[in-house]
Amino acid sequence: MSSEGDETASQEENGAGGAEAAQTGVRRAQPGAVFTVGREAPARSQQAQPVRPRIRRGPFSGIITILIVSGLIVAGLWGLATNQRVAVLVATTDLPAYHEVKMEQLTMDTRVALDGGGYASVPVEGRLTLKAIKKGEPLLESDLSPSVRGILQGQLMVVGLDVSRGDVLGGRLEGGDPVRVLLLRKGRGPVELKAFVLSSSPAAPAGTAWSLVVAMNGHDARKYAVSLAGGDLLILKDPRAAIATMPNRQAP
Repeated sequence: MSSEGDETASQEENGAGGAEAAQTGVRRAQPGAVFTVGREAPARSQQAQPVRPRIRRGPFSGIITILIVSGLIVAGLWGLATNQRVAVLVATTDLPAYHEVKMEQLTMDTRVALDGGGYASVPVEGRLTLKAIKKGEPLLESDLSPSVRGILQGQLMVVGLDVSRGDVLGGRLEGGDPVRVLLLRKGRGPVELKAFVLSSSPAAPAGTAWSLVVAMNGHDARKYAVSLAGGDLLILKDPRAAIATMPNRQAP
């Protein structure tokens, strides 16, 4: 009876302990019981992370990158070289054609450099504009004559003359040539005037008359205006006279 009672008491205790373990989640140790301690399984399995593909670089990828970077650097340097800016003379007011340039009519500014130069440089005193120049435009060498002040003094005047082909030395008389205009007046002695050639061009492709534009002393031009307009004249050029350098002047 004692054995059966103990067994019954033991079962009751086990039943009570199991109920308590079920409620608390903690297993109660019985006297003489042996437990094996192990890891508890994770409550929630972790989701599998996607595997990122690895980019395999070829043996020439580094060389290609270097070539691209080098090309960009060279292109940048080329752009800087081609866009190099230089100091230039700029008109502060509208300048008409055949106008004597004064420094007070100009200012300094910067422009993109031209191949082979091209911009006019100081000194410009005594030079004449060969075309109209708008305010804000830079002065080019091709826009200006050489200085005429080494030949002509006083007030200047620009005169257009109709001359023969022989008067322009067979077409070889060009801008920048210092000349003398010989006026042949009937009943009176000839008059010789100093002049400076600005341009020379045929008046008509099929004609023999040439248009010669010269600068001369204003007093002389007004005094002999009738004779100059009459066309009875000769153009004399001293081979020993200094020839000024005109823009785009061709060697004879």
